[in-house]
Amino acid sequence: MPYQREADPDANQQAQPYDPCHPSQQGQQPQPPTRRSSQSSQSLLERYSSHGSQEGKEEKSPYSGPGPSVADIEGAGQAGGAGVMQPHIQFMCGPLLNYYSVVNGVWHGAALVVTADKGSILNPPPYLTISLGGASEKIGGQCILTYNDVTQGPCSFWRFMIQIPLQDHEAKVYYSINGGGELSFFVPARGQNMRWVAHSCNGFSGGVNQEEFKGKYDTGFSPLWEDVLVKHSEQPYHCMVGGGDQLYCDAITKEKELQSWINAKSRKDKVNHALTDDMKIAIDRFYFNHYCKSFRSSAFAKANSTIPMVNMLDDHDLIDGFGTYDDETMASPVFSYIGTRGYFWFLAFQLFTVDAIDGQGDGPANHPIPSMLIGEVGPWLQGKRSHSLITYLGPKVAMLLLDCRAERRLTQIVSPKTYQKAFNAIAQLPQSVEQVVIQLGVPIAYPRMSFLEHFLEYKWNPITMLARRNALGLGSFVNKFDQSAELLDDLNDHWCANTHKKERNWLVLEMQRIARTQNVRITFLSGDVHLAAVGKLFTHKRKLRTPVTPEQDHRYMLNVISSAIVNTPPPAGAAKMVSILAGHKHRTLHRKKTDETMLPIFNKDTDGSTLKRPFILARRNYASIDYLDNGALRFDIRVEREQGAGETVSYPCESPPPRYLANKSVTSTSTSPVTPTTGRFANNDDISVVSGAPQSFAPSTNGGSATNLAGLAQAQRREQEKYSSAHAHAQKVDEAFGRGAEPKPVNPHNPAEQAYEHAQPGQSNQQFAQQQQGQYRQPAQQQQYQQPGQYEQQQYAQQSGVPAGQPQQYQQSSYQSAGAYGQDSYAQQGTHAQGYSQNQSYAQPAQYAQPGAQMQNVGALNHAAQGKY
Repeated sequence: MPYQREADPDANQQAQPYDPCHPSQQGQQPQPPTRRSSQSSQSLLERYSSHGSQEGKEEKSPYSGPGPSVADIEGAGQAGGAGVMQPHIQFMCGPLLNYYSVVNGVWHGAALVVTADKGSILNPPPYLTISLGGASEKIGGQCILTYNDVTQGPCSFWRFMIQIPLQDHEAKVYYSINGGGELSFFVPARGQNMRWVAHSCNGFSGGVNQEEFKGKYDTGFSPLWEDVLVKHSEQPYHCMVGGGDQLYCDAITKEKELQSWINAKSRKDKVNHALTDDMKIAIDRFYFNHYCKSFRSSAFAKANSTIPMVNMLDDHDLIDGFGTYDDETMASPVFSYIGTRGYFWFLAFQLFTVDAIDGQGDGPANHPIPSMLIGEVGPWLQGKRSHSLITYLGPKVAMLLLDCRAERRLTQIVSPKTYQKAFNAIAQLPQSVEQVVIQLGVPIAYPRMSFLEHFLEYKWNPITMLARRNALGLGSFVNKFDQSAELLDDLNDHWCANTHKKERNWLVLEMQRIARTQNVRITFLSGDVHLAAVGKLFTHKRKLRTPVTPEQDHRYMLNVISSAIVNTPPPAGAAKMVSILAGHKHRTLHRKKTDETMLPIFNKDTDGSTLKRPFILARRNYASIDYLDNGALRFDIRVEREQGAGETVSYPCESPPPRYLANKSVTSTSTSPVTPTTGRFANNDDISVVSGAPQSFAPSTNGGSATNLAGLAQAQRREQEKYSSAHAHAQKVDEAFGRGAEPKPVNPHNPAEQAYEHAQPGQSNQQFAQQQQGQYRQPAQQQQYQQPGQYEQQQYAQQSGVPAGQPQQYQQSSYQSAGAYGQDSYAQQGTHAQGYSQNQSYAQPAQYAQPGAQMQNVGALNHAAQGKY
């Protein structure tokens, strides 16, 4: 039921273009947005402040589909009617939706649009109208970033912070930008546990023939996203969790300006290659255009505009293997800058945050995003801190999305201080929470391939030695960044890699402690490996006097692995090897009374045939998650029935409720008790918040040197010492083969963080400074660390890395697989097409129409005139 708006009093205003980031125009900014309603002047927060819908209770079953159809969008903008976008703006990307958390019974989220400013009227700034049950609210946009694109000119990021009081029933919420066509999403009822979808690996690796995956659809990206939208239309999802690799940025290495670095003759030359201004421009240009194309293309674009996202990154969101190469490669000027800028754009496009605007505080009191957990400074991110999330998924369910990429190095995945902060947040969860999902990009309970890792790490293995000289056609066997074996970065990514094994075992034991002391069930959720599987940790039966059921076993933890929703499954040979290894029981933690195996849920293939080994299924997939009445959390892995068919087969598993303690024993790490009026989840309805919790927090110390935070720090330090010793040996090997000594470690510099804010007229950028932390130690000094992950404070000036007005001509960006992204099929008619070539790989505005024309639904690509891969 489309919501009929009253006429917008600003609809006919033809103002001069307005730059909200322009200091000289700050005095001209409009007052805070006014709220309007067709029936009342009350806002949503005012109308439902008592948590009761006064005029919307008749809408018992509000659901009528995942959002407006293409016909609804295209027919909405008749002359003078609802759906006319006034003032007119042109989209580069969006609308995108984000869900953050629920605080005090109020749903918190945001919408984001990226505008092509030259073709948009930005005075007054864009506004979002949100309507629910007869009430509406007009929310003004906040400009959090302006990027100066070499082709489009300035492009601004507009964030609309949304707050919706939860009601007695699930509610369909309508929204529009500047009065344009309406879109919708769903919020749960007060006290309802959310239904959500999880996915990972939303893109293709280089060299994959995408045509083989598209079936009846326009692109290979769409089939499983179409299935997600069908399931959403049958029973709505309240959010979708991106577990990493929401897009693949590996093709950045094909940018023209980076070729001198990529093609450097020796590893020494590559590590010491200077970072030029042209390189900086190219790196930002790639990320911006690639995000705009990826997030507004295929059925994924319709999903991200109608199902709020909850995203965490993995390596391909930055560049393949970031954090897993040796310290010299990671610290080199070009590689560290690529990771730093990739992380910046991840925050902007996926979390809707810019540190220069929002700061780096934690939680509702110190950050606009109430779910935010700011960790330690990443060793290779030039001053940027890690950004984890902890979010409410209902009175019984919470999720921690742990940033396992920002602080990663060969000898560390997450720093002890960041672990401590995450454990503190879990300790402060409401007492009603029974299911805690820990999202990790890479699986933590997965078949081991240590034998392959040892072989590839060995400097004298003949395959790597020959490949480094491109002998026998083996040149592609070694990595283009550090000349190690190509597969080694993937193996080093895993928690069970030799250098991460102690940290992995420590984390498992800590999760067991948290499960026992807080009476919660821990479940890990992962992606990355391009197949479906479920790992299982549980109490070793020989250590039990009497058998226990999974419900009674605090060590019973599943690792649900759902990957990939787009990318190709592994080759048949590799999948078979993993399947064989999956049948083995791992005894790594036998001394800690813990066994590990894989759950045999794949007895049948998607065509009904019997599978010999039921532990993995190498097909594209995603997961649908529901909370059951018996307290279990059901993970329904939806596996593609036939490649490109757009249909899936169900393979469910359940994480049982915790029934191992009669009473809860909750410890808190806060400096003050958690009360019903404080904390991330305070005063949520149907949630009993712990009051006066104990103030001490001491991880158990009965498990040896790696079962507490001090032990973890010591273990990470020892791994760094072993790495340094191995690196010294590698230098001798290189010298023996005439390659010369390895270069000295490069200490990362601290270039400016870019907020791209406009300054005085005639200037496109303004330099600004912001205090952050991050003094970098050289890798050769790392054996002297006292606490890995601890960094001293350092101030640095953030300067723009993309100076405006560059006269240089740019060649089109080289995306993976030539032609895979296809021609841009936008209708180039109207305000500023400027003769763009249709095969131009720069991102284009989502529509070219005269001011006042209808808003195009960029979430309905593949159905309307939108860009295609």
